[in-house]
Amino acid sequence: MPSPAGRPFADSLSQSSPALAAKKKPSVRYKNGKLVSDDSAPIIEVVSEFDNHRDGRIAVPAYPGDILYLGVNVQTEAGTPLKRKPVEISSARKTRIVQMSDQTDDEGYLEFHMVAGIAGSDMVTVNAAAVSTIFYIDVTEPPRGEWLAGIDLKGVTPWDVLMSAQLDIGMQAVSATFPKPLQDLQKHRLKLVGFMLPLGVEEKQKHFLLSSNPPSCFFHPPGGPSSVVEVFSDKGVAMSYDPMVIEGEFELVPKSDTGILYKLKSTKLIAGGG
Repeated sequence: MPSPAGRPFADSLSQSSPALAAKKKPSVRYKNGKLVSDDSAPIIEVVSEFDNHRDGRIAVPAYPGDILYLGVNVQTEAGTPLKRKPVEISSARKTRIVQMSDQTDDEGYLEFHMVAGIAGSDMVTVNAAAVSTIFYIDVTEPPRGEWLAGIDLKGVTPWDVLMSAQLDIGMQAVSATFPKPLQDLQKHRLKLVGFMLPLGVEEKQKHFLLSSNPPSCFFHPPGGPSSVVEVFSDKGVAMSYDPMVIEGEFELVPKSDTGILYKLKSTKLIAGGG
């Protein structure tokens, strides 16, 4: 999904490249407290909203279909931003990458998104300013059986059906091609189970998101476009972070600049919640 303006809210780990082993002694000069020259070696810093670490590298956790909001800072060892530097990003597993630009901005920063594929580990290489670094994406299947223990799932449409949509994720919008089983659900009343992401502070939410995964970030909906539904309820549903089953009229959204491909209207709570 397209992210809000600005950088990801993230933890980061500075990762240097083989160029740091250069034998030339770096020179950094200041005059009257201002930087005059800086020929210290360039480094690349990978920025992620969530990360673990493996062998001194960032390892980004993800579920299949997740959109990962990432960035890189390109700067010198002394901290001088390297602006307008071309950046190339590649994935060993050919994971989909959407760069917001092909070069760093005036602060040496570039934002990009990746769409997590099937379960497994992927190695991503970032090249800029004649140096490179790597990081990993670790994709695992979500433990929905644990999350939804005790919830009556009779008559509930599985998320796998919704996630069968073929996505085209661009810089400004998401488009989808829906297979026939999904098309057949258009305008039908469906039961879905998931987790509420409130869009307001009211006790009863009349407009919220329902996600297949528990919310983990206030700035981006969890999961990818096909694992989130925009919900509209006339009477409202009590705010809760516990799993819930809701029912409503299902609507497909073939193209969305918000990254939401599904809507559920005239919705009511069936089970769960808090």
